[in-house]
Amino acid sequence: MEAKSNQTISLIVPVELLVQIDVLAKRNFMTRSDVLRQAALAYIRRSDLDPEEVKRLSPEYVELRPKPEPKPKRKYDYEALAEKYPYVYGDREMLRFLDDYDSGRL
Repeated sequence: MEAKSNQTISLIVPVELLVQIDVLAKRNFMTRSDVLRQAALAYIRRSDLDPEEVKRLSPEYVELRPKPEPKPKRKYDYEALAEKYPYVYGDREMLRFLDDYDSGRL
């Protein structure tokens, strides 16, 4: 399967495994990503992965799913906030932050 783009992932591995990956990469003039990519491909080739399942869960399928509705923007009463926090001097961003912080939304 030819990938149209790359995706960055983070992995947590034991130090001993990372050292082995680094040794293999250096010995074969590769990067860590190359070693891990080849290992994943070898694992997938040995598996009994169902092509229909891959097609069903592929990025094209994911793109067809409905995207969640964005959260509505919170409306702030800046006059009331300015009275509550008179030391802020009209900095709306700071007023929003203080209101969210005091309300436990952060």
